[in-house]
Amino acid sequence: MSSQTQDNDLTLKDRTTSVSLADTNKIEVIKSIKQQQKSKKKNVCCKSKCKKPANKFTGSCQFCQNTYCTEHRLFEMHNCAQLGNAKKDLHKKNAEKLAKEQTTDNRVVDAF
Repeated sequence: MSSQTQDNDLTLKDRTTSVSLADTNKIEVIKSIKQQQKSKKKNVCCKSKCKKPANKFTGSCQFCQNTYCTEHRLFEMHNCAQLGNAKKDLHKKNAEKLAKEQTTDNRVVDAF
């Protein structure tokens, strides 16, 4: 009987230690999937203490690259770190747009 139990122990040990290449690949794939699921960003507002769902379409800030709920989507509301730069950029864009749209009367141009 002792030889049978030793044989059974050996086969159990052999089964547990011998892992094929396909099994290791499966294990690695499962680990990577679990890691991706853990690291997946939740769809919640990035403003501290706000647990509202983030708006996918209009909630992303183009300056700090975070997503916010409809209440905090404006950069003034979520205290954007790039607020000063954002205001300067928007001021320049609006000034250029107004300069392009500015019309002049043909009579005034002909006088000069």
